[in-house]
Amino acid sequence: MHRTNVVNDRPSARERWRRLRRDAPRDEYFRVLRDAVVEFYLADPGNQYQQSGRSSEARRWEETRRLFVRALHRDGDLLDVGCANGLLLETLIVWAREEGFVIRPHGIDLVPELVEVQLRAVYELGFDAVRVTLSAGELGPELLAAIQGRNEQT
Repeated sequence: MHRTNVVNDRPSARERWRRLRRDAPRDEYFRVLRDAVVEFYLADPGNQYQQSGRSSEARRWEETRRLFVRALHRDGDLLDVGCANGLLLETLIVWAREEGFVIRPHGIDLVPELVEVQLRAVYELGFDAVRVTLSAGELGPELLAAIQGRNEQT
């Protein structure tokens, strides 16, 4: 079954992602990927788990994610590549504190709408955040500077 957009009878973003040719140009690849992520992740603005790429509830979220804290052995920076709405970073900050560790969160995602959700959550936890915009999946000097903590732009 092919899902279509009721408004313009166009295939859904997820369907366009499934049909994307393996040799698609880089710009097209990232545009279609971004559209598919937005379509699924932001379909239910009230569901923080879906905005993170998972549709399960709090218990399952903790069960499958808290184990990351076991890998911590000191305070420091933590980079989440593909951070979506930042829920993983947000929960890891809290869980790490419970274990006596302090992490400084960094998140990268190619969907600006998801990064905005993450920024609000991180600010509410008392952290400064660096905003990095990626276009067409390019990782350039701005991203490297942000990862290394040299970009003070918010």
